[in-house]
Amino acid sequence: AVVSTQSTGISMGHVRDTFSQEDVTLDLLMEMGHDDLKAIGISTYGQRHRILRGIQQYKMATAKAPVPGTSGTLAISTAPELVDLTITDPDYAAVCMELQNTIK
Repeated sequence: AVVSTQSTGISMGHVRDTFSQEDVTLDLLMEMGHDDLKAIGISTYGQRHRILRGIQQYKMATAKAPVPGTSGTLAISTAPELVDLTITDPDYAAVCMELQNTIK
């Protein structure tokens, strides 16, 4: 089944068509990073970041409790994925504008 943006809590309905067209299922989306999302046409850094953050939150919300008799540790990284951007990258300009808009 193709991934639903509702199942992950991502509120960007316009990416649903891209996921459907590219046959992206939830299990595939859970393994994707910035470069993968960019390759299927999710062009802006902000969209990719929100998708990855939503997937991370989904993973944490659906993580199963530890099995009795195990160590009880769960290896889910909550650290954001860092991506090096050059000054000439269009995503760099988008991030700069997004940051500028947060300054009052």
